[in-house]
Amino acid sequence: MKILVLSLLAIMTLSSCAKEDSNITVTTISSPRPLIPGNATSCLADKSSDSPSRDIEPDYFTLPSLTFTRKDTSKNFRVTFIRITIPLGTENYECVFGGDELAALNTSWWTTPTKDAVIPAGGAPSFSTDCAIRCGGIKRQAAGFSASGVLEVMGAEYTDTVNETPVRISTVISIQGF
Repeated sequence: MKILVLSLLAIMTLSSCAKEDSNITVTTISSPRPLIPGNATSCLADKSSDSPSRDIEPDYFTLPSLTFTRKDTSKNFRVTFIRITIPLGTENYECVFGGDELAALNTSWWTTPTKDAVIPAGGAPSFSTDCAIRCGGIKRQAAGFSASGVLEVMGAEYTDTVNETPVRISTVISIQGF
């Protein structure tokens, strides 16, 4: 009897700690992204200047867009930052977008007075960035190499600024050198 009671308590505890699937998913192009051996212009540089500089170092890759899909659109979703991490040999390559760099990924985010990256409640279930993510300065590996990493999005869902629920979503990306 004692074992049965302890087993039931353990099951109830485990089920109360279980996480539900996130309301939000993020997707991007699934094919390996080629490393480009040149410089490029970031969304921030493009939107901040009439004559933008090529501020992305070689070798870089491009993710044409990110698509956020929500099952329930009754809450706002604020993207706090996006981080891409790719293991390359003994080091991790990291590319982070936050603040103005994050806002520059979408015209509606960029044109708000606060430049907040918010996907508003009540909108369409899918929302896409309209400027490509470019990450550069990757140390070129051997010819023909490929590597996979993780794109993480940190943010919060909310109906008001007092009651926020933290959100962390991710997807896998791949790069390929020629």
